[in-house]
Amino acid sequence: MHTFETPGPLTIEIHNHAGEIRLELTDTTTTTVEFSVAGDPPVPWLQELWGTFGGPGRAPFDAPSIDRAIADFSPAADGGGSGGRLFIDTRPAVAGWRRRIDVRVTAPRLSEARLHGQATDVRIAGPVGPLTVHTASGDVTADECSADARLTMASGDVVLGSVAGNASLRSVSGDVRIGTVAGRAEVQSTSGDVRIGSVGGDATVRTVSGDVTIAEARSGAVRIATVSGGVDIGLRNGALASVGLSSMSGRVHSDLAVETNRPAAPASNEPGAAQRRTDVDIRVKTVSGDIRIRRANHSGGAPAAPPAP
Repeated sequence: MHTFETPGPLTIEIHNHAGEIRLELTDTTTTTVEFSVAGDPPVPWLQELWGTFGGPGRAPFDAPSIDRAIADFSPAADGGGSGGRLFIDTRPAVAGWRRRIDVRVTAPRLSEARLHGQATDVRIAGPVGPLTVHTASGDVTADECSADARLTMASGDVVLGSVAGNASLRSVSGDVRIGTVAGRAEVQSTSGDVRIGSVGGDATVRTVSGDVTIAEARSGAVRIATVSGGVDIGLRNGALASVGLSSMSGRVHSDLAVETNRPAAPASNEPGAAQRRTDVDIRVKTVSGDIRIRRANHSGGAPAAPPAP
C-alpha cells in the first residue's frame, strides 16, 4: 500500500488498462493507493504456449508485477497540501495480453478525478470534484459530482447520482442514468436508453436507438433527436413551455394545454412579461418512436405510459 499525507482535495489521475478503478472519497487527510491482480489471463492457453515454447528462464507471458505500478504524489507548489497531484499508472506492471489489475484509492472528498482505461470499470463513492472519464469498455458509477462531469466511452453503462455542474457524455453502446444535473446536460449515444431525473439547464440528447426520458426539465432548451426510441419529458410544475414535436411513425401526446398560436414573447420591460415568458423550450424529433410531454411526476415512480390511440 502507498500512503500520502493530503490535508485537502487533490487531483487524481489514473491510467489502468484493464480491471477496476475504485475511488473512495471521505473526510480524510491521508490518501492511500492499493493495487491487486484480479482474475486469470484473458486467454489462458496462451500462457501455456508461452511456458512451453518461450524458452528456459523466460517469464510467464502475462504475469503482472505489481511493484512496477506507479503511484506518485506531487505536493502543491505552495506546500499547503491542498491541490497536490496523484499520478497512478498500472501499464508498466503488465505486458502482452493484459490481466486485470484493480486500483483502489482512498482520498479527501471533492478531489478532482481524471480516469483513463480500456476494459475498465469505474466506481466512485463519496463526493468527487471535477470528473473526467475516458474508457473503451466498462461501467461507470459515481455517487455525487460537485462540479462538471465529462465521460467518453465506447461501451458500458453509466450511473451518476447527481452532478452539481454540467454533464457531458459520449457513448457508443450502453444505458445512461443520471439522477440530477444542476447545469446543462448533453448526451450523445448510438445505442442505449437515456434517463435523467432532473436537469436545471439546457438538455441535449442525440441517440440512434434507445428510449429517452427526462423526468423533470426545469428551465432552458430541451433538444431530443432519436431514430428509434420513445421520448418522455416531464415539465417542472408551474413552468411554461414552448413545444415542437415531430415523429414520422410514432404517436405524439402532450398532457399540457398547448397554445398553437401563442404570440411572440414580450419585451422584458413590458407589463406582465415575466409571467408570460416561457421557461422551457422543447423540441423533439423521432423517426420511429412515441413522444410524450407531461407534468413532472414527483411520486418517485416511473412515468406513466402514453395513452392508447
